[in-house]
Amino acid sequence: IGGMLMNALNRVFPPEQRAETLNKLQQFAINNPKLAVFLTTQIALTGLPILLFLTFSVTVFLFSLIAALLIGLIAAVLFTAFMVGVALLVLLPTVFLTTFGATFIFLWGLGGYYILKWFNDGEAPAPEGFAIGDKLNNLTGGRMGWLMDGSRKTIEDKKTGADQTPKTHGSESNGKETSKEETNG
Repeated sequence: IGGMLMNALNRVFPPEQRAETLNKLQQFAINNPKLAVFLTTQIALTGLPILLFLTFSVTVFLFSLIAALLIGLIAAVLFTAFMVGVALLVLLPTVFLTTFGATFIFLWGLGGYYILKWFNDGEAPAPEGFAIGDKLNNLTGGRMGWLMDGSRKTIEDKKTGADQTPKTHGSESNGKETSKEETNG
């Protein structure tokens, strides 16, 4: 440990500079003996209390800084949690009302679909040009044609069975492998 302390001291206060400073202090003590003794006794007796005071001051500052950071962090977390709670008081009723509204609109549209289907005498979709969607498409200049074309294709696929997934895939037949001889001959 002593070697490590000497290395640290040598880096901060090199031996040449220490020797020069010691020479200057000896020269000062020879030239001013009474003042040198007074300063030496003052440093010897007040040095330790001053060093302890400086250590205390730095320690209190660091402790206060750490405590302030922790208190600030805790305050920030508590404030964030409180504000999230307040925001939830607004968000939850909003989500409830918008979900209720979306469900209401969906059910209204579903009811409207069945009412229109009933007006078309069970035929869905209505003959081309007579459906409400066709009238809306005409009003929008043909920009909603994709909507009616898609619904007509879905109904047509259901009527022809084109929407059914094939029962066999590739070389499978009823879940069994078929050989080339069975398929060729």
